[in-house]
Amino acid sequence: MAETLGTVAVLLLAVYGLMEGIRQLVARLVYPPCGERGVWVLWVRGHCEDAEFLVRCAAARCRGRMPLCAVEIDTDDDTHRVLEATCRAVRGAKLFTPATFCERFF
Repeated sequence: MAETLGTVAVLLLAVYGLMEGIRQLVARLVYPPCGERGVWVLWVRGHCEDAEFLVRCAAARCRGRMPLCAVEIDTDDDTHRVLEATCRAVRGAKLFTPATFCERFF
């Protein structure tokens, strides 16, 4: 009985590993690394209750393939602190003001 359970467990893990390998291969083919060909710009204005959620969702969508620029326009202190902390914590995310964004990209 224990031998049968062990065999089933090994087969399930093998199938899972095969599925994960196929998923990573398809993701590599569908989303090839593109380098610095694009920038994901996220505009945040005023008081934004879900600023951290917006940055984290945009970073998950980018998946590290392109830089994420969060540009704050007339944000209050709370939103600024949240954006600053989130951009420090999320890989590839940077916080800009409109002036610094224009200097950097234009």
